[in-house]
This record gives sequence, C-alpha cells and structure tokens, in this order.
Amino acid sequence: MKFFAILFTAAVLGAAGSARALAPDELLLLTNSTNPASDRCAQFYAKARLVPEGRTLSLNIPNNDEMSTEQYERDVVPAVRGFLRSHGLQNKVKCIVTFFGVPLRIAGHKPTVDEQKEMGEIRQRFDQNVQKAGKTVEEAEALAKLVDPRFAGEAGGGPETFGPRANKALGTVVGSLGKDRGATFMPRARRLIELTSTLAGDSEVLRQFSDDDLKKIAVTTANPDRWNTRRVEIQGAQGVVATLQEKRFDPAARKELREKVPEDFGLFGEMNLLRSQLEYLTNDGTPSAFDNELALLWWDFYPRGSSLQNPLHHKFHGRAAPPVMMTMRLDAPQEAIVVNMILTSLRAEKDGLDGKFAIDATGGLGLDGKLDKRGGYSAFDAHLTNLATLVRASTKMPLTLDQKATLFPPNSVKDVALYTGWYSVRNYIPFGEFKPGAVAVHIASYECISLHLPEEKGWCAGLLNDGAAVTMGAVAEPYLDAFPFPDEFFPLLMTGKPALAEAYWSTLPQTSWMMTCIGDPLYRPFEKKPQMKVTDLPEQLRVLFVPPGGAGGAGVTTGAPRGGPGEAGGGTDRDLGPRGVKAHGEGTAHP
Repeated sequence: MKFFAILFTAAVLGAAGSARALAPDELLLLTNSTNPASDRCAQFYAKARLVPEGRTLSLNIPNNDEMSTEQYERDVVPAVRGFLRSHGLQNKVKCIVTFFGVPLRIAGHKPTVDEQKEMGEIRQRFDQNVQKAGKTVEEAEALAKLVDPRFAGEAGGGPETFGPRANKALGTVVGSLGKDRGATFMPRARRLIELTSTLAGDSEVLRQFSDDDLKKIAVTTANPDRWNTRRVEIQGAQGVVATLQEKRFDPAARKELREKVPEDFGLFGEMNLLRSQLEYLTNDGTPSAFDNELALLWWDFYPRGSSLQNPLHHKFHGRAAPPVMMTMRLDAPQEAIVVNMILTSLRAEKDGLDGKFAIDATGGLGLDGKLDKRGGYSAFDAHLTNLATLVRASTKMPLTLDQKATLFPPNSVKDVALYTGWYSVRNYIPFGEFKPGAVAVHIASYECISLHLPEEKGWCAGLLNDGAAVTMGAVAEPYLDAFPFPDEFFPLLMTGKPALAEAYWSTLPQTSWMMTCIGDPLYRPFEKKPQMKVTDLPEQLRVLFVPPGGAGGAGVTTGAPRGGPGEAGGGTDRDLGPRGVKAHGEGTAHP
C-alpha cells in the first residue's frame, strides 16, 4: 500500500498522443472590452478559422502594455476559469489566444508589509509542523520496527524525507497486519489509523481503507457512525478548500484555508499548503509575460518568484501537475497588421510556404564580436549553426547563413520564408523582404516590451510591421535559456505536422516567465509542402510523434502536460531560479 501518494509521491504523467494537430474548437479567444479593435480582431479570426460560437471572452482590463499583478489575479484568472467551467470547456480548450489590446506584461510585485507579516507567520507555523511531523514519522517507524524487527528506518533528514519514510514504515505495518489476526492485531491496526490520520488527515484514512476495514478496526461503540460521518464532512471540506484556493489573492481566504486544511488533511496537507502559500507570496518585483503566466491558469498556489520548467516541453520529466494551457497572441502595432497576419497565414497554409531560410549567427563569438571566454553565447550560437546543418541536409529550402559577428546588412536578403538570428537589443534593422506567412524569430532581450508605442524599435514590432506573420520575444530580460532552441522549434514546424502553438510549446523551456509568441496558433505553414520528415528530426524530438503505447505514428503529444512543479517535499524534480537570476547555472548567458 502506498500512503500519501498525492502529497509526496513523484508521479510522471504519460504523454497524451493525438491523431491530429490543434483544432479550432480547442481554442478560447481572449479580448479586452476597453479596446474595440480587440473584439474586431477576434471576430475576424473566429470567422476565418471557423472557431465555434461561444469561444470568445472579453475582459474589462487596462488597455495598456502592462497590468498589475493584483489586477491579473483578481480580474483575469477567476474570470477565465469561470467562463470555461460555465461553458463546459475546462477539459476541451487547450490553447488561449490573446488579442490586440490585451496587456503584454504583468508588472512585478514585491510583498507588501501585510504580506511580509503573513509570510513570517507561515514560516513559523511550517517550522512547528516540521517538528510535529518528524516526531510522528519516528513513531510510525517505531511501530514498523515493533511489527517487523527486520525493519530499518531512515532517521534524520528534512521534511522532504518524511513522505518516503512514512510510506515505508506504514507500508510495513500494513503488510504485517495482513498476516496477523492475534491479540495484537486490533491495537496495532488502530494505531496505524491514528498515525495515518495525524500525518495526512482523515481524508487519507478514508482513501486508504475500505468501509469494511474501518468498521472492523476503528469503530467504537461510543461512535459507531464516525467514519460515515467523516466521509460526508471531508467531501464537503474538499469543496470548501477548492473554493478558497480560487481566491488565492485574498488574504482572508488564504488564512481560512490554513485553518481548514489541518483538520481534514493532516500535517502533510498543512505543510504542503503552507509551503505553497509561501512560494506564492514570495516575489522579487520581476515582471512576467501575460501569456506565459496565463499558461498556468489551472494552477492554484505555485512559486511566483522564479521561472518554472515548462511541463509541455519535450524534455520535461517532473511531478504530476494540473493541466498547462498553450497560449498564443494575435497582436501587432496596428489592427490592420493583425488582420493581414491572419490572411497571409491562411494563404501560406493553403499553398505551402516557399522561400529562403535566413540564419544570422555570430560565428561563436560574444555579442561584442570578441572571443566568448565563458562559452554561454557560443553554446547558443551552436544551435543556429546546427539548424543550418539540418536545413542543408534534410530540406530543399535555399539557405542564407551569416556567421559574422555583425548582423545581416540592411535590405540584403530577399524572399525570406523563415528567419532566425541575433543580436542588437531593441534596435530593429530591416534586413530584407518577407514572403507572405513568414516566421521570423530574433533572439535578443526586451524585444516585446511593447508593440504599440509610436516609435517602438523592438524586433517584434519591426518584424511584424515588415510583413512577418509569426514572431516571438521577451517582455523583460529573460536570459538565453528562456528561448526555444532554434534547431528544435523550426525543424518541428517544418514537418508540417504540429500547429504553430504546439511547435512553440513543445520547445519553450519555461513558464511563469518572460516569453510570448505572436501568430495564429493553428498555423501550419508546411502542411502542404513539408520540408522535413519526422525521421529527419533530432532524436529527442521524435518522441513527440510516438503515441502512448505505440512505436510510431504522426500524433503530436503537446496537448497534455507530462508533469508539473514539485509538491510539499519536492526539490529534485524542479529546476527553479529567482526571477532575473540565471535559472540554470552560471554558464547561462543572457542575450
């Protein structure tokens, strides 16, 4: 028997294969009611892509590039969740599309004085629970030693060891009791239930033991209906807890939740909650992309002072998690450009995207044109040259590769269907002409701080103004490890199998961070004329096309997550770094 599986056991979800790419009826269109162009763009897109009626939610939010964390928490998350639930779409919609007028960025937040006080109280309470839980786990190990002298506990260690230790000890007791029907059976069985209840609450007792077991072991003549009553009470408590978690932004709701959980979910449940609330309240003032945060719509308390590994990434292997939403954006400096992006994507999809692939690398040098002694820039530049190798070996696309430290000269490349390169921060240099439906990704910091400022110099605005239908960028300093690797994103797209949103989210490393992708989420520029076969892809990408339990097929697995953040005792399955700090080690360069 496995105890406390929900709270402490790592459980990797199997990838959910799909026989087709993302579909129109799997979209939710999100607009801003304070900007009439927002709804117009969404209506045009819905008609063009045959998105079913009743899939547009218009929010009353600021008509700015940025909104506050408080506004996002109170006015966006509850409204989107409520809309999906009330329309029966919570298990249907896989991708949320934000439109012209929806803010790009969520402003950074630092704990207020009241929040700092609350965090102090949470820390104190968590420390007290660690002491109580540690003592109770030791009692469980003592009981295991009593029923089986061969049992060897693992005394010591922090709270991350409590779950495995409790599982091992109480599992040993269960195994022993299965063979024992003597005089010691009843007192030991009742002690087992007491320890289970203390550590994980009566909810865990009811999950682990059948009604017949509880009648035989735990019912007393003084209260013969205790467990029947508790089952009803806990069912009600689960609903209360879910409702309170929906109000994570409300200090009163957080406090009520802390008072409610211990009674029904034990020390482990309380520790899990306390740690989650503390992570939620810990912020250092770094902003995040609206779309990138919205991907975690269904997550309640999760770390907000760091980037999180993206559970949809093809290399992710972590703990079980709520679903992750793919998000995309249809936005541009002008409303007319959004309409043109939609039209050119449809045209290119119908005819097949033709043209050159332009790759602007640096030859492995640093951004100043000198030798990259630390190696972070040259390591990322290798992804560009590796992409060029894949294009030459596996496609018929004409390739223009520049490996000089300088950028493509202005207006030097014609008929560009695909482009990627770097650097030149917020200093767009028009290097050529795009084919209708072109996908253009420039890797540099701050390129999506704004799309709408009158003289915006960022690459996202510049590329869209000059005819690109797809781009991506960061709303603040993201560091290089936030960008999809070019030799993963583009090859996936070139197979013609995944939709744009799926190719992006399969290769995006992080969530709750800085990146946003702009373009039609359903766009498949190479559906009619694939430039690359699945067998041409790097081995690590081919797994995305293997359906569950199968050895082949064309399914794309991106529609469902394969894991999520660590739970209360977690640590090894997460790779978190503070916002604004290198999240994956000192070797990581920032663009």
